[in-house]
Amino acid sequence: LYNLHRKWSMQLNLKKLQFE
Repeated sequence: LYNLHRKWSMQLNLKKLQFE
């Protein structure tokens, strides 16, 4: 479960970087 959360966080960070 924690691993999934980490994956989701990483994806969110990637999207953030793309938007910036």
